[in-house]
Amino acid sequence: MRSRALLLAPFAVSAVVLAGCGGKPPPMAATPQSYVVTIDDDVDELAEATKQAQVHCAQFSRGTRLVSVGEIDGKRLVSFECVAN
Repeated sequence: MRSRALLLAPFAVSAVVLAGCGGKPPPMAATPQSYVVTIDDDVDELAEATKQAQVHCAQFSRGTRLVSVGEIDGKRLVSFECVAN
């Protein structure tokens, strides 16, 4: 039984890693003071990025303020500041 578990372990790890690939891209920067993420040029993407920033900042008992939306190297970046409530 133990040898079967050892044989299946690499597949379980691969499944977890691949499952993470299908989700949203991780933020470019996430600190207690800020949250920066790339988005597509889409209003829905901006709304989703705002929700992600709110969840991130809430971990530190802070609110969220949109600082900027810009473009660097063909990627649209959205920057938020985590502010005191």
